[in-house]
Amino acid sequence: MGPIASLLDDHGLKKTLPRTEILNVFLKNTKAISHNHIEKKLGKDFDRVTIYRTLNSFEEKGLIHKVMTPSGEACYALCSTHCPEHNHQDNHVHFSCANCESVYCLTDVAIPTLKVPSGFQFKSFSLMVEGLCRNCFTKTRAMIKKKSSRNAKE
Repeated sequence: MGPIASLLDDHGLKKTLPRTEILNVFLKNTKAISHNHIEKKLGKDFDRVTIYRTLNSFEEKGLIHKVMTPSGEACYALCSTHCPEHNHQDNHVHFSCANCESVYCLTDVAIPTLKVPSGFQFKSFSLMVEGLCRNCFTKTRAMIKKKSSRNAKE
């Protein structure tokens, strides 16, 4: 059994063509992706409703989690561990690039322990850090160096 079939089986999902193709798009990406991105990658093979339903079933079964971008767009990322159905364990830092608008899961970044007042119980939280991703930061730094070397020659 291949990795896609195993993931679907592990999460109690039947292997269908839309699920297989959409999961393949997730496995080829290192960042959170939007419905629009998936639709573009798959072309006209599947309609918007099929993609939405597939994303919803993936999220319900704990295969992916939803990340809201600063602009309000929903993106989705594979869960790093098997999340129980309807109980995601995706409490990690998300990073949104202000330049290219890519969203990344930073599962290795330590997050503070949250203490809520007595009588409150939190179900989940979202911690979004905004800045420049590695690629955009590298490009920006290269442009600054190039500009400063030109200014030094003048």
